[in-house]
Formats: sequence, structure tokens, C-alpha cells
Amino acid sequence: MRLALDDEGEVWPDVLQKAQGRGTYLCMQQRCLQGLGDKQMKAAWRRQRIASGQGVLLQERMAVALSAVCRQYLSQQRATTTYGRDAVLRRLWHEPAVLVLLATDAGAALVRQIDAAVEKRHTAGTKVMTAPFPSSALMGGVFDREDVSVAAVDMSPMARKLLKFCTWYGRLKGLR
Repeated sequence: MRLALDDEGEVWPDVLQKAQGRGTYLCMQQRCLQGLGDKQMKAAWRRQRIASGQGVLLQERMAVALSAVCRQYLSQQRATTTYGRDAVLRRLWHEPAVLVLLATDAGAALVRQIDAAVEKRHTAGTKVMTAPFPSSALMGGVFDREDVSVAAVDMSPMARKLLKFCTWYGRLKGLR
């Protein structure tokens, strides 16, 4: 993920890579995220002044930015998205390649059911990808519902971007 530095020395995530100026890139692997702190920020921008406490603030800012991007990409695929447990389970059996989004606050029973269905599809030779989604309320907002805990999207280039951003969100939050 690209990080940008503003005039006050604060570090901001530049998820869509459109901020002006020179930035630096952050590895979004778990080990890189765990070591994120002020020392790394100062090393990335040696010649600029970095405000203190940027490591913790950056993690919060990244979570907000990634949530927004996940919601945006899911909204753009709303027409081809199936949501709800029964509809997603049905789709898993009829579609060749699907991305399943599971809300981070989904119930344990739903998670077990989806995981079992995905495992069966893998043993049948079908590629099904899963990714954490920031929350059931955020996913529900996309579909004008109060809460939606699971959704399935056709695998496409946009779905692959959604997968990337949701996976980054999950790593940032220490999920699956």
C-alpha cells in the first residue's frame, strides 16, 4: 500500500495511489504490519519531519480507508452479487469461480457452514476464494439492509481488487 506524508508530518494511506508527492510503499504482509511504528515511518522519510505517534494513527487510518474501498468495490459489483447464507451456498454449487466475502462479525455457525461449503468446492476442483469483509453493517449498507454477513461475487478483475483490499483489511486487523 502506498503511504503519503502531508505538510504537518502526518502519514496517510493512499489506497488508490492518487495522492500528490513522493510516497513510500508498505508491505501488507502480516509481519510487516506487526512491526509498524514511528521508527519505520522515520526510516521511510529520512529527510522529512514525521509527527510522533504515526504508527498507531496510521493503522487506524488504514482500517478506515480499506473499509471504504472494500465497500466501494462491492457497491460497484452490486448487480452481480448474491447475499445471504442460503443464496450464497446455492451459488457455490452452481458457479465455477466465486469470491465469498464473510463479515468479520459473522456468527460462528455461519462461518463454519461457509468454510465447509468452500472446502467441498475445493475438493471438487473448483476455485473459490474467501475474504474477510469489515463488518456486516457495512456490507448491509451496500444492499440497503441492516446487516448482511455473507456475499458472493463472480470472479472478475474488479473482484480480484476487492479480494486484495479485503485481505489487506483482514491482515491489518489480524483476522484469518
